[in-house]
Amino acid sequence: MYIRRFVRPRNLLTSLTPMVRYFANKPHVNEVSRYLQRAKLIDSIRLALRSNSPRSLIPLLNDPALDSFVVANALRCAPSPESALSLIKTLQTIPHFRHTQYTLYALAIILSKSQQIAKLKALIEAINSGKFPNVARVSFMDSMRWYAAAGDLDLVLSVWNEWRALQKRPCIESYNIVLGLYVRMGKNSEATKIFSMMIDEGVVPNSRTYTVIIEHLLSSGQLDSAMRIFNALPSMRIKRTLRQYSVLVGAFTGNEQFDVVKSLLNKMLNDGIFPGHAMQSSLQRMQEEGFLEETDELIKEMLPDERIKHIGVFTDEDDEEEDHNDGDCDGREVKSCIGYDNVNAVRLKSWLDPAALVSALHNWTHEEVSALQDANIVWTRRLVCKMIRNFKSAETAWQFFCWAATQRGFTHDVYTVSGMIGKLARRGHADLVNQLLSKVKSEQMILSFNTIRLVIDFYGMSRNGHAAIKVFRDVKSLCGPMSKTNLFLLYSSLLCTLAKCNMNSDALDTLDEMILGGILPDIRTFSGLMHHFALQGDIKVVQRLFGMVKQSDKPDERQFVSLRKGGVNRTVNLPEARGKRCLETLGWLVTLAEYGEMNLVHPFSRVQINLPHVTTFNDYHLSSWDKHTSFIHKAVLSSSPEESKDYVLVVLYGNFGHLGFWRPGDKSRTDVEVPILGFRDIIFHEGLPYAVKGHGMVLAFDVLGPYPTRPWFGLGIPDICFGSHKQLFTGESAGVVLMVHQDASLSDFGDDDPFGPDNTERSSVDYPTCRFQVFEFASGTKEWVEIMSLGNNALFLGENASIAVDASRFPGIKANCIYYTDNFWHFYQRGGANTGIYSLEDGSKSPCYEEESFNPICPPLWVSPSFF
Repeated sequence: MYIRRFVRPRNLLTSLTPMVRYFANKPHVNEVSRYLQRAKLIDSIRLALRSNSPRSLIPLLNDPALDSFVVANALRCAPSPESALSLIKTLQTIPHFRHTQYTLYALAIILSKSQQIAKLKALIEAINSGKFPNVARVSFMDSMRWYAAAGDLDLVLSVWNEWRALQKRPCIESYNIVLGLYVRMGKNSEATKIFSMMIDEGVVPNSRTYTVIIEHLLSSGQLDSAMRIFNALPSMRIKRTLRQYSVLVGAFTGNEQFDVVKSLLNKMLNDGIFPGHAMQSSLQRMQEEGFLEETDELIKEMLPDERIKHIGVFTDEDDEEEDHNDGDCDGREVKSCIGYDNVNAVRLKSWLDPAALVSALHNWTHEEVSALQDANIVWTRRLVCKMIRNFKSAETAWQFFCWAATQRGFTHDVYTVSGMIGKLARRGHADLVNQLLSKVKSEQMILSFNTIRLVIDFYGMSRNGHAAIKVFRDVKSLCGPMSKTNLFLLYSSLLCTLAKCNMNSDALDTLDEMILGGILPDIRTFSGLMHHFALQGDIKVVQRLFGMVKQSDKPDERQFVSLRKGGVNRTVNLPEARGKRCLETLGWLVTLAEYGEMNLVHPFSRVQINLPHVTTFNDYHLSSWDKHTSFIHKAVLSSSPEESKDYVLVVLYGNFGHLGFWRPGDKSRTDVEVPILGFRDIIFHEGLPYAVKGHGMVLAFDVLGPYPTRPWFGLGIPDICFGSHKQLFTGESAGVVLMVHQDASLSDFGDDDPFGPDNTERSSVDYPTCRFQVFEFASGTKEWVEIMSLGNNALFLGENASIAVDASRFPGIKANCIYYTDNFWHFYQRGGANTGIYSLEDGSKSPCYEEESFNPICPPLWVSPSFF
């Protein structure tokens, strides 16, 4: 019954005759000119719908240029459902017009918004029954969306259940529609059940899901809860939307929490989102409260542009029509409050659809561009951004972008540039992106964090990892200061891109850099990397990443493994060591932070002593170490600060093996005076620091004496201790000074040096220990003598450790063995890979403990038995 009011049968041949005649006599018109003709006809229909003379529509509808595109857009811009339905009724008298999907769907939207459910249902049934040739069935999604807009819960659930019966799990938007309708109707318990159902069925909530939740919390007065969810969205990889910002700004403005609104506006600009017209009243309220600087520019952009001409100004006697304005068309109706005396006067901007105009420009021919130029369109920031976004071709978008820069009265700003950068990056045009980024830096524009993240993500799609790294390195100059949350998201995007590009070594280096900077990856980042390396067949890296996941779960915890008891003996909560490299000496930890801060920390009492900053050290500016945490090689105490205030901390640091010391009260450290540097290791023996040099000497210094910077005596070392991939340790056992040579020359790899210049995939290679040699200093002959046994003693060597113990005193510790941890981790940033027990008796190697500990910041380290 209802459908007959909208359409009537007609003879197809009769209706086609005028159209054939029209196109036969019509000269060729380019697509832009055709778009402009349609736009002019749409404007004429819009004016006619607002007049008091319905008959004025008939000549317009008889225009041969009338088609479904014109009618659909005229319907969307109708001032009220009644006027839209009158247009549909009048179309029945036009013999050459036939409804298409465009017009029928526009009609369905009008019926749903005006809650004319019976007519809407009849229309959907007519379409699905095939009464409209060449119009496809209405999808379940569209049916649900229309019934939800009409507020009919039963029909929405009926369609949804039918969909679920055919498809086990419909798309996320169907859940959002049901959830939103329940919330709108105040059925909170049902809404909660739908959200739980989503989670149980493995449906991942998206930004629209959280928009519904935020709107519900705001409507129920739970503003703080809504804000907490909103702030958590970035860490969940959920994009924050203009709608979310609008409802939050409106709610907090109404609650007079203007500082929160100010914070929201800053976040919105940082996300690269420009306020919509729905925010105008809230911003004006902010301005009234004195927040002029924060709102002036935003409000100015929302005010009507006086350069834009209006197609009509007239008196509308029906005030109610404006309340039903669809608002979907760019030709927005504006109640006159500037320049007009009559409060009922309405001014109408020319209709303009950026998507349709872009479609007409897809070839970018000379004729199309000339027609566009002659149209005298007023180009605004918002319009240009929409045009760029709608271009499917990045090349055509770039041509338009360059052309727009030449138009009178228009200048590109950070928003249009950001849109163009994103479009180019998506298609892999790194050269053009670099040009725009250079322009951004030269003009000191500040891009939004989201723009940079989008570029990095898009470079992953185009497999351009090197370009992504370059953009990431420039992020500070492009975006300015950045929060840790945003930096975390950028790192995560870069890791994903590098994995897509199979840049495995770069990915793992970036992961290390991320952790070293105190930014902990989340489980999603680790899972993505583990999945990637599993597909690559690199199980060793997967195992290391899994070990890092377990350690990052509680980043402030430090576990101490007892070799005597065969397991974890103690777990300490130590936030002072988070994200820092630690060097143990006499029960204290020397902590080294990413930004160069150094401290002495006791892990149990948590007493902390400040040490000189890394940047105060000699030749720091010449250092090739790209991380502050790697600048210090070793640090040892003469005595515990708990036992004596007269202690000394000696440090080995820098590219050239500097040696310096620090005493309590000193503002900086003091370096020793030797003509040739190159120190390799240090220990304290009988109150003196012994330092081994790479060129063949062991020097002792009396740092508490009158000449602390001068060597006291020197000892030569064996020639065998020189060479690449070798490490020297000094130690003492039973009062005797020892020299230990660790050979990790990679003989197992033959000529294929995994750390050579030709090998970029260093991530899956360990630096294996081949053997140890131990030398004892014979005080009588003043010579070093190789010994083949340590007797009952055991040595503990590694990161900052040269410790000898009597194994007979500690059950579980093997005598005549060397316990070693990773001391080559600086070369490949995979700390924890080279750890074990070496037997001097037979040269065999065995693991230290069952679990593995891979950490790019702080590999496992030994602590003295007295530590427990």
